[in-house]
Amino acid sequence: MGGELYKERYKLAPHMREYDEFHFVPCPYLMYRAMPNYTSPVISADKYGLRRSTTGDGSMISGADISNLPKVNVVLGGSAAFGWGATGDSKTIASALNRLDPGTPWINLGGCTYQTLQEAISLLMYVPPEKIGQLVMFSGVNAAFLTLFETYADANIPFFFKFSEYWNPIVEHEERKQAEPLGGVRNAIRNILGKPSRKTGLPPSPYAVTEKDPAKRLAAGMERAERDLMTLTAIARGFGFQLTYFFQPCLVEGSKTLSREEREIISILDSMYKDNNPMRRLGEVVPFMAERLKQTCAKQGVGFYDLRDGFTGPEWLYVDRVHLTDLGYERAAGLIHERIKNGK
Repeated sequence: MGGELYKERYKLAPHMREYDEFHFVPCPYLMYRAMPNYTSPVISADKYGLRRSTTGDGSMISGADISNLPKVNVVLGGSAAFGWGATGDSKTIASALNRLDPGTPWINLGGCTYQTLQEAISLLMYVPPEKIGQLVMFSGVNAAFLTLFETYADANIPFFFKFSEYWNPIVEHEERKQAEPLGGVRNAIRNILGKPSRKTGLPPSPYAVTEKDPAKRLAAGMERAERDLMTLTAIARGFGFQLTYFFQPCLVEGSKTLSREEREIISILDSMYKDNNPMRRLGEVVPFMAERLKQTCAKQGVGFYDLRDGFTGPEWLYVDRVHLTDLGYERAAGLIHERIKNGK
């Protein structure tokens, strides 16, 4: 059943097969990153796994190419900032901004499935802050989406996508160490210190708590997103670059007039989840997250723009509920360029 549904989706958007089969690799501090040195007709990434962008003259640029550049502009966020769903590197927001604003180059720092803390760490890892001219945050939905799940850490230790894929191997590694000769010494020391030996079996993460109250989960998620935004604001202020926050568009019930392609794709995706697609519940959390970040930006003197208002018409703008078509990314880039240029 699932295979047939994928085939139907590929009839509408054949390039999405590339994204469905795309791989990620472990990355220090970020947990994971897109496959480094990846090249295909749809996606190419540099040695860090950062997606390449096209410049105004058609050449390619990425975070690995900035060492000799005095300044760069940055598009930061999750998979929508990465350009998930675009038919090629030239169709992402960063590439579109390079065409609209061919001066200082725009680089793509979007990280697939990243939440706000991972986005902030990504900026610190890959771009020296003194090189940044403009920082565009194209984000917000991942932070809201994660609060829909009952297993959610508090604001100090935020939950993230792929959490169990990293927690479980770490525990299994520790258990293997306990079985080695050194493990006995370690256990003896633990006993001297009054600490019990680790039991066999795979314990749950102590960092992931179960919170059944959706209001408390949302409050923790909003606090985390606010703190990460304030950190980036402080860095921007200290190094003198401009930070502008654009809350990314997403498809919730009644938010736009659906195109034929959008209706068909959403129907296919919902069928894959047997009508239990958690993305259908974005409307429960996104408005609150957007309002909280808007208030934070106002307090910090940061420009905030909610791009959901520009995605209401009948054109085919979405390839799923949170990622855009080429036309959608082109529209987002146009709105970003207009707001930055005119300051309104």
